[in-house]
Amino acid sequence: MAKGSVLIVEDEGLVALDVSRRLKKLGYTVAGVAADGATAIDCARDQSPDVVMMDIKIEGDRDGVDVATDITRLFNIPVVYLTAFSDEKTMERAREAAPYGYLVKPINDQEMDTALEIATYRHRLEQSLMNSRQRFLDLVESTDDWVWEIDHDHKIIYSSPQSVVITGLEPSGILGRRLSSLLRDTSGAEFEVLLDQLGPEGRLDALVSWIDTSEGENAVETNANPIVERDDIVGWRGISRDITERVRFENELKRLLGERDLLARSLESLSRGLRCDEVINALLENVTRLDPVDLSVICCEQYRSKPYIHGAQSDADLGKLLEECTDSQEVVRILSERDRTAKVFPLMSGEDLVAVLIVSPIVDGQEFDESSQRIVKLFCTQAAVALQNALAYEHQLRISTTLQESLRPELVDEERFHAASAYESATKGALVGGDFMDLTTLANGDVGIFVGDVSGKGLEASLDTASLQYALRALLGLADSPGQALTLLNETVGPRFKNGRFSTLFVGTISKSEGTLAFASAGHPNQLILTEEGDVSEVGTTRGPAIGMFRDVTYADGLVEFSSGDTLWLFTDGVLEARDPSAEMAQGMFGIDRLKELISAEVGLNVEEQVENVLRGIKRHTGGHFTDDVALLAFSFKHA
Repeated sequence: MAKGSVLIVEDEGLVALDVSRRLKKLGYTVAGVAADGATAIDCARDQSPDVVMMDIKIEGDRDGVDVATDITRLFNIPVVYLTAFSDEKTMERAREAAPYGYLVKPINDQEMDTALEIATYRHRLEQSLMNSRQRFLDLVESTDDWVWEIDHDHKIIYSSPQSVVITGLEPSGILGRRLSSLLRDTSGAEFEVLLDQLGPEGRLDALVSWIDTSEGENAVETNANPIVERDDIVGWRGISRDITERVRFENELKRLLGERDLLARSLESLSRGLRCDEVINALLENVTRLDPVDLSVICCEQYRSKPYIHGAQSDADLGKLLEECTDSQEVVRILSERDRTAKVFPLMSGEDLVAVLIVSPIVDGQEFDESSQRIVKLFCTQAAVALQNALAYEHQLRISTTLQESLRPELVDEERFHAASAYESATKGALVGGDFMDLTTLANGDVGIFVGDVSGKGLEASLDTASLQYALRALLGLADSPGQALTLLNETVGPRFKNGRFSTLFVGTISKSEGTLAFASAGHPNQLILTEEGDVSEVGTTRGPAIGMFRDVTYADGLVEFSSGDTLWLFTDGVLEARDPSAEMAQGMFGIDRLKELISAEVGLNVEEQVENVLRGIKRHTGGHFTDDVALLAFSFKHA
């Protein structure tokens, strides 16, 4: 039996196909696949899916956040975001759009199934609340009203038969009684005083009162007008309606809306955490804000040998004792021995126990009520998914960091040449991206130098980067020229690229004896040479296609003079495309002219100072916010 229909909005065709296949395997129906916003909106209107899985970065001039906002507003369909750790500004917009969940790429089946179930459950809950409210309002409108009339002494002189419904008394038992003996004003003011304050044109609107009946206390809403004769008020006529059910419903609605807001805030705080510690701290803070708990502990042996403790500041001995615990059972035993009830909440991801949350004791011996326990259970459901994502992230980060360290160029200064480099990742959390650079001394004494950019981000791009970098180091020593090295690289490594990925490269060999730079380019931007006089020229006009795009490509070589004292500047397109967020797209790009101007101003400084100053200038231009990785490598030498 299908769990529901899902619209996939993803501009990567293979990713969309994989997600579609896994959704069907999990029991969902795929309502459609869209790569851009317009198609997604049309499909949402035509197919009315139960939920939309929305990639934040999609084709077209609108990103997933804008499209998701329109789909929610127009069709009231819940949206779960797909993200590969986008920039912080986009993620902040995504959070403000109040999504129903997040999934961090790459995703597994369990995470996807859990996120979709939570999204559809939350949406059904909200719809149920709206429908219930309307039903109660319809019920209130159809309820018989009690019509009454009192004289100038506030005594009842007329009562409709519906008094039995409102007060439990027949009209005959009400006549002659003062209205205030039946209705108790909730505002604290005397009911009769409020009526006396009305002028001839006045009106008492929606005054809520209470009536004691044999079946309990009922809430009544009263509207009244003065009875005027010859400009004098001789009495008042009113209608009282039983709103007991409405008041109870509104109170319940406030409670449920409060719970929804708590869950939304919890989801937002949990989604900000990329690491396990951040997720756990967010969960503990959410629980503490929910109820006046004195202590909350998370036992999470998968991530940490000691429990996480929140609170217990007033009991240092207890805190020290818990820090020495090694498992959740020991924590529960210690708390139970204090004669306080410890509430235990498992954090489950499918059938897997991710962690255990223990809350104890409650301030002043208060009980942890059922409503709070229910919310904490939902907190734990959210946190379990976030913890699984955080664990996957930390695993990927460890691998990527190891790769990144291994791929950094070893820029050891020799007597006659100097080099410096800089790298800035546009990805939150400093995951290694697709930019790379290297410098190596060849067997004949020449210097091999290159810079490149692999499409994509994350671990897959890191693996491609490693393959290219290690292969190119070897090929530069074997090939007769940089162009031949690129040709061999495209033949050997290029076919390994999957999912449409490719790499741009600029490769050069510098002959220190002849003072020349031989170079070849695979779709990479022109690089720059800075002379001792401050002149800047471009290098790279013999450009071929990017590595991995086509088979059987022969890359041409170029040759330029590289005089003693010149500085070769290598960089990736992230430098040229670094954007001022306050400017228009075209005018805001850093561009080659700004880079030339910045480099020419560095004459006379050593390469370390030059690279540092250029990177600082790029950061000033972007306000410190990069949309793509930035790699810089500067090299200079002196003739013997």
